[in-house]
Formats: sequence, C-alpha cells, structure tokens
Amino acid sequence: MQRNMSMFIILRSNNYRVAKHFADELKKTLDPVLLEAINDSDSSEIQYSVSINEEDKDKARDIIEKITKEMSKEFKIINRKGDDWDNNSLSDGKIDVKSGMSSLKSMFMRVFRESGFFTVAVLLICVLLFVLGLLGFNETLMSSFMMFGFSLSSPETWYKLITPALLHGGVMHIAFNLVMWIYIGGKVERYLSSIHLGLIFLLGTIIPNYAQYVFYGPNFVGLSGVIYALIGYAWIVSISSSKTYSPLMLPSGFMAISVVWILLGNLLPGTHMANGAHVGGLLIGLLLGLYELKFIKSKGKQNDTRN
Repeated sequence: MQRNMSMFIILRSNNYRVAKHFADELKKTLDPVLLEAINDSDSSEIQYSVSINEEDKDKARDIIEKITKEMSKEFKIINRKGDDWDNNSLSDGKIDVKSGMSSLKSMFMRVFRESGFFTVAVLLICVLLFVLGLLGFNETLMSSFMMFGFSLSSPETWYKLITPALLHGGVMHIAFNLVMWIYIGGKVERYLSSIHLGLIFLLGTIIPNYAQYVFYGPNFVGLSGVIYALIGYAWIVSISSSKTYSPLMLPSGFMAISVVWILLGNLLPGTHMANGAHVGGLLIGLLLGLYELKFIKSKGKQNDTRN
C-alpha cells in the first residue's frame, strides 16, 4: 500500500558540499525518502527538499535539530511557518515559482543585501557610463576614460590605468562582466572584506590595463582584467583547507574554461579580446591568492606559538 508523501524545504546553503552532506544524512536515515536539489535562480544557493512519509515527520525533525547543533554555522534551516510543517508552502509537492516572476528585481535586491558597497558602486558606475554612451556621449567617454594620451611621465593621465575597466563595448560585454563581478566579486566582499575586493580591483585594473596598453595599444575597454584577477584569486584560496575561503569555490572546470578562453583569444585572429588584460589579470589574481595563503599560514603559526 502506497504511503502518503509530503515535501519540505529542509535547508538552504551557500556551501554545496555542506548542504549535500546534511541532506544525504537525512536521506540515509529515513527510508524511503526522495531528495531533490534545486538551484535558486536568485542567488548562488542550493536548496534541498525532501519528500518523506507523514509518519516520519517527527523523526526527521529530530535529525534536523541534531545536525543543526553540529553545523549551525554552515547553513540555515527553513521553516516558513515555524514548526508547523503542515503549513509549509511546498507540502503539496509543487515548487513555488512566484518569485521567478520578478527575478530581475530580486537579483538586484540580493546584490544590495548580500554584496557590499564596493561591489554595488562599481556595478552602478559601469551601468551609468554604458547608458551615457548609448545617449550619445560615447566619444567623450572614450577620450576621457580610455588610454588614449596616457603617459607614465604625465601623472594627470595615470587615472586612465583604471578607467578603461569601467567602460564596455556592447550589451553582451557588459552583461557578462557584471554577472561575473557580482558572482565572484560580491562573494569576496561579503565573506572576506571590502578591502580584499578593493585591492583586487585596483591591481586587477592597473597592471593588466598597462600590459594591454604596452602590447596592444590603447583601444580596449572592459572589466575583464578584474574578472580574471578574481577568478585566479578565488581558485587559489578556495583550494586551501580553510573554511574562510570555501564560499569562493568556483564550479568544476571553471578555471580550465577561463584558460581556454585566453588561449583562443591569443590564437584566433580578429577576436578583439583584451588578451594582455586577461593574462595580466589572471596572473595578478593567482599571485594575490598565493600571497594571502602564505600570509594567513604564517600568521596562524605565530598565533599558535604565542598561545
């Protein structure tokens, strides 16, 4: 005889491995149980839901409370109506897609809530300059922000080592760069600090932009040098054993795709990619990540010695 099954959201976590471990523990204990992983379109979170027998609700709640005490810093339990599971909005087995109707609004609200001032400020500046370009100020922006007329012997032009990163050449260009800026840069600022993100931004613009200028000339724009710096940094620090950096872990194969993209930009003619900025940004990010891990490690050893 078929038993009554109900679905409940049990957790939402930014750490995929922690979330899966928690949900698998519940699945292992309750039999039968259906486990579903749902990507939250409004964030980087993974939402796990389980379908269990009605008579197993109390047992499931006990298991959740036990694991909550052990891993309370790694996730948050979701109960829409307190402890009244019968009023859970997913109890009929259907996923609530109401928030998807306003996904764009939700995305920007999340950026403001979950990122920081620096992430939002750079995003808004890039969007503002892009809109001004569409309104007919493109030539003014190019002469003022790009590296035309730049000279190391002229300090008044040094700001142009940064400003080309704030301009973009098309809708797809700005969309891709800002999505990556929010995705990685927002995490750096949220889980580490604004100083971390600000330093990566400065070094990821100044050095890569200068490299691009020296090898390819002044005709380039875009945040891609910074994006590659963020990719290199996040890849290095997230492979350490420190939980501090685990939220920065990139999806599997992300780094490999980034390197392949750089190779294609250098090998294929007419791609119009800022290859110098890409390579320079990636190297800067890797070096910053290596330096931070070394610094944190040595600092930790010093603290252990003092204790």
